[in-house]
Amino acid sequence: MNDRQQSNGPSQPGQYPPIQPAPGHQAPGRTSPGQMPPGPPPRSSGLRLGLGLALLALTLVPTLFAYILPTLRTLTMSFESGNFLSGTESVGGANFEHLFSDGDFFAGMLPVAVVALSTVVSGAVVASLVAWCLHLAGTGARMAARIVCGLAVVAFAPAALVVAWFLSTYDQGTFGDAGLLNWTGLISGVVFGSGVLVALAAFRGGDGPARPAATVVTAAGLTAFALTAAALQTFTFTYIVGFPTEPGMVPLYQVFFHGFTTGDFGYGAAEAVLLLAILAVLGIGAALLFILTRTRIEVTPGPGEPRAFRAGPGVPGILLLIAFAAGVVFNLLPWLTRMTGGPHGGSDATDIMVRTWGPPLITTGVALVAALAGAFAIGVLRPLGDGSRWLLLLFAPWLFVGSGPLVLANYEALVEADALSTFTALIPRAWIAVPALFVFTALFWGLEDRRRSATALGTPSAKANGAFAAAAWPLVALVGMVVWMVNANDTVWQAFTVDPDNPTAMIALFDSLNSFGVRDGGLGIGYPIVLLVVFAAAMVAAAVLYLPRVGVRVGRR
Repeated sequence: MNDRQQSNGPSQPGQYPPIQPAPGHQAPGRTSPGQMPPGPPPRSSGLRLGLGLALLALTLVPTLFAYILPTLRTLTMSFESGNFLSGTESVGGANFEHLFSDGDFFAGMLPVAVVALSTVVSGAVVASLVAWCLHLAGTGARMAARIVCGLAVVAFAPAALVVAWFLSTYDQGTFGDAGLLNWTGLISGVVFGSGVLVALAAFRGGDGPARPAATVVTAAGLTAFALTAAALQTFTFTYIVGFPTEPGMVPLYQVFFHGFTTGDFGYGAAEAVLLLAILAVLGIGAALLFILTRTRIEVTPGPGEPRAFRAGPGVPGILLLIAFAAGVVFNLLPWLTRMTGGPHGGSDATDIMVRTWGPPLITTGVALVAALAGAFAIGVLRPLGDGSRWLLLLFAPWLFVGSGPLVLANYEALVEADALSTFTALIPRAWIAVPALFVFTALFWGLEDRRRSATALGTPSAKANGAFAAAAWPLVALVGMVVWMVNANDTVWQAFTVDPDNPTAMIALFDSLNSFGVRDGGLGIGYPIVLLVVFAAAMVAAAVLYLPRVGVRVGRR
């Protein structure tokens, strides 16, 4: 609920104490009834500054190994010809001259631009409009939307969806009419669902006649940045299906094609550098929007939104939600009907699942710890005071960088370490989840503001600290679950580190597809049913018990 609508009744677990000054305490400044006033900024201290910078340094260490060093190696590699196996030689800027004169890289930008435009319109614009209808439609409609959209997000398994789509269209004889827009349809569930969840949180956090617009526009802008970056790194569809082909081959697949198929790591690295430059601009742009709008996340006792059903916005909102749910089921049906059965070729399904989900869990654990440390330093300790958000610019160039643009440098490191075809090679190299760092910073900043306000009103520090932790951990757990899912479904890393004798799920699916061994089943190896059920249950619980209390806010408190 909005701050001004909070009750003064007993607090619940995970909620901040009632907004009522303790005896002998007067809330500073004028506030509207029930609204928690901003707490005084903490006194600057050497301990706070030192601890904040120490945690920030702890966050920079995994960033160095995950992003900075591979970026520098990719850049130096782009001025070479050949590869580390056959030998390299310096060619200066010849790779870039060829890149700009040939034009294939930029021709490949056209199809991903179409994907980017369609996903931005769906996930940032249309999703915000639908969320507005659902926001005004009442408690039941919003809860149903959060459940449906949350399930659409956790049910996304890119490789399995593409293989299932291929088999379905091939059986129907419509494969010849397919194109990259079919990929847009396959990802529509996670794109639109994520957009609605973000927009609902933005509408909840808006306060006052003008603030909802500013909050929703900021949230939609950040969503648009993320979706554009994701579209630029399209890979799974082209890798499995084989189109679009040259000259319209998508940029990230060109990195794979020139680096591995033709064996010219230098030219592939030049393409990767251009892609990294574009992604860096998007990351810095999103970071500036995040910082300048003072974006934060607050978790407050609910409800703070319209409760009663309103037919005007409610009817179209519910109809659109039903249409969305039907579309998600339609896209998932070819996959869900082929989940049973084992993998083709005699591979053990359990071993494949362990190789697919085990190593990414290691990466996820390290990445979350690093992100939490950095977010606590920036959002809670605030070593630079209110200007601490600007420290996020240190990480902004890699905010949207996946494993693809850096895979040549990381592959070279694996070869030099003689680690190919080992368990170590299966571990993704994203040692810090930079998007999670931004989300956690926004969360900790909002919760720390409320914690300081509560203590200023006389709430015992232990109680305020406990409320902070209780309000934070569900979102941390949700983000951790999503990061694990993303790492386990990293088809780029699995494709580059393929070991045919010990395949991951994506490689097993791809090999089976070539022999049509998964025509009637076996797609469950890409996403074990037990994990799907657990993730779905967690998302439903969050949609009912936690997300209704989460709001995105912008501007000064």
